[in-house]
Amino acid sequence: MQNDFNILVIGSGAAGGTIATKCAAAGLKTAIVDCRPYGGTCAIRGCDPKKILVDAAEYLDEKNRLADLISGNPSIEWKKLMDFKRSFTYPVPKKREEAYRAAGITMFKGTAVFNSKNSVLIDSNEYSADKIVIATGAKPGKLNIAGEENLLQSDGFLELEELPEDIVFVGGGFISFEFAHIAARFGSRVKIIHRDDMPVEMFDRDMVSMLLDYSRNAGIDIILNSAVNSIQKKNGKFIVKAGSEEYKTDLAVHGAGRVADIDGLGLEIAGIEHGRGITVNDYMQSVSNENVYAAGDAAEGSPPLTPVGAAEAKIVAENIISGNKSKRDFKIVPFTLFTIPPLASVGLSEENALKKGFDFRKNFSDTSSWYHMKKTGFKGTGFKVLIDNKTDKIIGAFVFSPNAENTINLFTMAMHASLSVNDIKNIIFAYPSISSDIKYMI
Repeated sequence: MQNDFNILVIGSGAAGGTIATKCAAAGLKTAIVDCRPYGGTCAIRGCDPKKILVDAAEYLDEKNRLADLISGNPSIEWKKLMDFKRSFTYPVPKKREEAYRAAGITMFKGTAVFNSKNSVLIDSNEYSADKIVIATGAKPGKLNIAGEENLLQSDGFLELEELPEDIVFVGGGFISFEFAHIAARFGSRVKIIHRDDMPVEMFDRDMVSMLLDYSRNAGIDIILNSAVNSIQKKNGKFIVKAGSEEYKTDLAVHGAGRVADIDGLGLEIAGIEHGRGITVNDYMQSVSNENVYAAGDAAEGSPPLTPVGAAEAKIVAENIISGNKSKRDFKIVPFTLFTIPPLASVGLSEENALKKGFDFRKNFSDTSSWYHMKKTGFKGTGFKVLIDNKTDKIIGAFVFSPNAENTINLFTMAMHASLSVNDIKNIIFAYPSISSDIKYMI
């Protein structure tokens, strides 16, 4: 039987859109389907619009940090900020559609559900393909608590016409901390309620402690070791119950993490093995259905980051076009939590380095007295760097300071290039620049 397409991609985000475009450019008959506007989470309702809000909040924060230097009362109207954000997000779907059309990609709007190993139903119409790619991204994880349907999800927060006076974030994940830092700078009373003593657990414990202190000093109330057990809506307010306590708020937001958005795809019908995501081999191919590949947040085993999804997309496209040759290998991947200031990391935490048996030394310090922190008014910043004593190379780095997302990229490049501490110290960096401080961290 001749299939309708050589490749059909489910999802149009950073991973799916890239795969479809590369395969079409290679001459493959390609289709893409999405039940939401073309462009995916990051560009429309995730990291890109979020960063616009973060930058605006940082501007407001500067007044507090440099109160003796800045006169007047700088302000940003939330509604105007939303309009500015939409000037970036609203054009995305149309531009993607135009690009797909120019590339000769067949577009479908709707929900795709497998009805065999190499075919799906889209609005009751069946389409088959030699290869089908699952790139459906992630969604808020189910919390299994009473009234969780009352929680606002992250994309809803990014579309708020007005910012409520009082907000409770349920869960201590990336979304909670980033949005809490934004809301607090805009004057909201903010709480984060987390089930145990270690929020944003992918970071080093000492650095999380530094983040918690800074966040609390910024006016964010962080309640740890308190599991939320219900959310009720009553008289226009939300009642969040955690342990024996009740918190009344104007808005309750889901910030307890995201999971692969693979429910409802009919995976069992297609014989597609899955756990937290689609179970794939090193070629990003399903371990149980050779017709299927997965990439991005929908695939199991890789960090849930947009750049990782884009890298996986390149691997999948190459393997579909030329046969399985490219493998994923993401041992060194930086993370950034865009609070104010941001917390960034790459490599091993101290706890994991100890578990793996490394013989290492650590440099851990507060940087509040450093030149770049003093001139910008940041207090409570710091870093931790782990160095292998046998090789004199960096095995882990954590930075909590302004511009941390760029400083951590230097550590990432140094680790990829296998540079020793001495190699880095011998590099001449532009000065004065905050990234040149890397020499003093090692």
